[in-house]
Amino acid sequence: MSARFELSGNFAIGGLTHHVLMGVDAYTYDLFTLLARQRITDGSCTLNIHDPVYGQVAPEPPTMYANDENQKGFGVYLQDQIDIATDWRLLLGLRYDDYSQKTNELVSVAFTQSSDSRVSPRIALSYLLFDELSLYSSYSEGFLPISGTDYQSRGFDPEESDSIELGFKWRASGFTLNGAFFDASKTNILTTDPEHRVNSLLI
Repeated sequence: MSARFELSGNFAIGGLTHHVLMGVDAYTYDLFTLLARQRITDGSCTLNIHDPVYGQVAPEPPTMYANDENQKGFGVYLQDQIDIATDWRLLLGLRYDDYSQKTNELVSVAFTQSSDSRVSPRIALSYLLFDELSLYSSYSEGFLPISGTDYQSRGFDPEESDSIELGFKWRASGFTLNGAFFDASKTNILTTDPEHRVNSLLI
């Protein structure tokens, strides 16, 4: 379940026009994950395709893990686009996120609980070179909670990211052309653990 409330408006202060957007969002969800796997050894499960035997009982795969997870979070954000000159636009934004996560691993009987909060900034500057062409640059940071647990039934650290972008937008005769150069990096990316393949591990 999730909900979002936003409020936007325009006003002028000191000869500058501000286009303000503010809002709040919140969510809660329950997630149950179960992995059952049967490892078949050579000769333990055979099938003759020329003379199949029907009605055989398939082996019951054992449960490797079963996670019962609840996650709750909310965010508050504020964004202001400022007309600092006829051809210049400056965008400033901040977002605050807070979340909590509870996970009960039913096979190992392990309970974990974690919480975290972050402030993510965003800034962008654009210049209208002429009516058809505008140039822009931006910088932003991101924050994303991750569901699940590792092989020791521990919760994962949230994923973090930051990006820089330079680009242009060209519009003429009903056509639009966009081009951009960007550099983005992420940390705490969820990937496969080669030594413990039941779950995953952060690098």
